[in-house]
Amino acid sequence: MATQDALKAIHEADAATRERWRHALNTWRWPGDLPGKPDGFDEAPSIARSKYQLMQPAWNLLGRLVPHKRQLRYHWLNELGKTEEEFEAWYAEEHPESTVFDFGESHAA
Repeated sequence: MATQDALKAIHEADAATRERWRHALNTWRWPGDLPGKPDGFDEAPSIARSKYQLMQPAWNLLGRLVPHKRQLRYHWLNELGKTEEEFEAWYAEEHPESTVFDFGESHAA
C-alpha cells in the first residue's frame, strides 16, 4: 500500500514538487511530504542495493515524469545556488545536441 500511496502522490504532484522529490531520492533521502515511505528505508544502507530497491517504484516513475534537463536544472538552482542563465550557459556547453531540439524543457512548469 505504501508504494501505491507514493505513486499516486507523484502522479498528482506539480512539476516543481516532482523535481524536488526526484532530487531528494537521488541523494538517498525520502521526501518528508511524499507519502508511502517504505518500511526500513531510513535504516537501509544508501550505497547498497537495498535502499534503491525500496525506492525503485517512485524513482522510476519520477524518472519518466521529470525530464533529465529539469533534474539538472533543479540541482543547479537549488543546490549549487546558480542562476537560470548560468545553468543554461552550462547546459548549452555540456549538451550542445540538446540545444537544437529543446522541446521547452528548460522553462516548463
